[in-house]
Amino acid sequence: MKKKDTFFNKFDNMLLISLPVREGKGEDNFYCCGPDENLDKAVMGVFDGSGGLGSRTHKEMGGYTEAYLGSRTLSGALHDWFEAYRDRPFPRDKELTDSLYAYFMTAYGVIKDHTVENTRIKGALIRSFPTTGTIVAAENNPEGILLQILWAGDSRIYLLDRDGLAQFSIDDVATTDALENLTGDDSMSNVMAADGEFRMNYRQKLITEPTMVLAASDGCFGYLPTPMEFEFEILDALCHAESPYQFRDQLAGLFKDVAGDDATMCMTSFMFGTFKEQKKILQPRLDLVNARYIAPLDDCRKNHPDKEREYTRRVWNEYRRNYERMWTSGGK
Repeated sequence: MKKKDTFFNKFDNMLLISLPVREGKGEDNFYCCGPDENLDKAVMGVFDGSGGLGSRTHKEMGGYTEAYLGSRTLSGALHDWFEAYRDRPFPRDKELTDSLYAYFMTAYGVIKDHTVENTRIKGALIRSFPTTGTIVAAENNPEGILLQILWAGDSRIYLLDRDGLAQFSIDDVATTDALENLTGDDSMSNVMAADGEFRMNYRQKLITEPTMVLAASDGCFGYLPTPMEFEFEILDALCHAESPYQFRDQLAGLFKDVAGDDATMCMTSFMFGTFKEQKKILQPRLDLVNARYIAPLDDCRKNHPDKEREYTRRVWNEYRRNYERMWTSGGK
């Protein structure tokens, strides 16, 4: 294999944003590991402890909630799983799902052994150590990078390339309309918990063009008015930054200003080459999103506020055809 075809040489950068609302009390957690010259794969996972379902606390665990403990339990399990596969290929499809599920349940067994059940809080709306999860396992492929993507709950995986932002995962809630989900109150139909009664959704994608892969908890995307503005803010921060780290910091500043929840995002870029080239490739998309969606929305809000709701829906219906392209194409 030529050096330019190695996984390491297709990998550009991996950036992490982790912003708890209350320092030391954040119920999000993560595990991310990028490649080096001796490691030809990468993994990233974001876990959002489900605060309502996991409100029980444990004195023997520092008084933390089960939501806090659940996200950390599974991020640790993902680390252990990745270490087991550092020197061998990742399993595929159902074998991958089953192996991760087994690691998660083993970790849940450990945390249950070290905690005492709080019998004062029970009911249908309480689960043991509940958390959402989004996981990307990436490996080299002769044609590009193979992504295996798993999730449970409403944290998300996005792909961002020259064609724009696309939601790849599908929220485990009643509606798949991303605009409606920003203001709706649908409960999650699937969340990871120690009872084992959850499913790991699975899809895979072979990327052959320069692409950013984003794993995010809902604190990152849930407090902006529309999905269009979420894409715009990512592209705007990137294209006006002088380095990947400045991009990360500018985007983190936005999340900190607008989010009402913990916000965690891991972003990995493949096949752009340099940050300068990444900006060059994505600048036309930023210009298009601004001209076609953001500027008209801003104008409507300023000059025709009585028509904002109707106009936003019309703009969203146009935008979503591209935003949902990974669903209609089967992820191909």
